[in-house]
Amino acid sequence: FKSIYSLWSQWLIINFTQNIQVDLRVSLSSNILKRSMQELEDSDSSEILQNVHTLTNSFTLQTVYPLLKIASELLMVLGIVSFLIMLDPLAMGLLLIIFGGFLWGYDKWCKKPLKELGEVSNQSSQDLLAFIADIFSGYREIKLLNKSDQFYKLPSQWTHLHTFILMGFWGFG
Repeated sequence: FKSIYSLWSQWLIINFTQNIQVDLRVSLSSNILKRSMQELEDSDSSEILQNVHTLTNSFTLQTVYPLLKIASELLMVLGIVSFLIMLDPLAMGLLLIIFGGFLWGYDKWCKKPLKELGEVSNQSSQDLLAFIADIFSGYREIKLLNKSDQFYKLPSQWTHLHTFILMGFWGFG
């Protein structure tokens, strides 16, 4: 039964996702093409249509499809757990208590370090992006001040710091 449900739900999800993708493309493209000739000539309509094609593909494959897949898997787990509860409620209750305890412990002990590492990672990413922005706005100043060696070392240092932080959390550092 699980295999049949999995195949059926996968077909249903793919079919629905493709229909949404087609409907979005048609709707957005027709709105673009309803513009006047002058507006189409002033804007780069071919690039806009290409963006519509690319972004609808990204939206459906990276947002809609995973959400539907998760919902399908949750229904499968709910069905299996319900069946196991009907077979042996005591054993299933004990399993749920044990797994619930593991999840509670994981949440209690790992939430704070993960949050702190996420904040450090976000800050280092922001620093790197600010540095890249400075590259484009301040390259002449770097050349004039003769700081190009230090300038080339900074991205490497931030990358190594970011890697060290992540590897340290997982126990490799």
